[in-house]
Amino acid sequence: MIVEAALKPKFLTFDEAVAAAKQEHDVDFIAIDFNEGQKFLATYTINVMDDKDDDEADDPNQVNIYCEGGILFDYEGDEEYYSEKDAPARAKELFYVHEKDLGKPSITGMTGEYVLFAVLPSLKEPSQYPSETHFVNDASRLFKEFWRF
Repeated sequence: MIVEAALKPKFLTFDEAVAAAKQEHDVDFIAIDFNEGQKFLATYTINVMDDKDDDEADDPNQVNIYCEGGILFDYEGDEEYYSEKDAPARAKELFYVHEKDLGKPSITGMTGEYVLFAVLPSLKEPSQYPSETHFVNDASRLFKEFWRF
C-alpha cells in the first residue's frame, strides 16, 4: 500500500525548520532517524520557547534542539539537548515536520516503536504483531513510503 501524497506532511530541511521555529514559537518541528537494521530510532525536536515570565532571557529566538532515542522495544534510551550552534551533524541531515502535520499528540517520551506507531499511517499497534521482527519490517516499509530521509 502506498501512502497517498495528500497524507504526507510538508518536510523541511534543518535550516528551514530552525527559521520556522523562530517565526512560530512554542511549536515543535520533528525529525525521525530510523535505522531498521539496528532497530534504533531517534527523534530530534526543534523549537523556540516563549519565556514571557523570564525577565533574564538572553535571546527570545533561542533555538532548542532535543534528541531522544534508543533501541526499539527497550525502555532505556538517551536524551541530549543542543543549541542551534552545537547541533550534531545528523540533526542537520534529517527532514523535519511541523507538529500539527503529524496529527498526533506529542511523541516526546514515547519508546521508539510507539513513535513509529503514532506517526506512520497504517502501522498497527506494536502488540498486534506476532513478533518484533514483523513490526520492524512493516514499520520500515511504511517509513520508506511516508517519511522523507
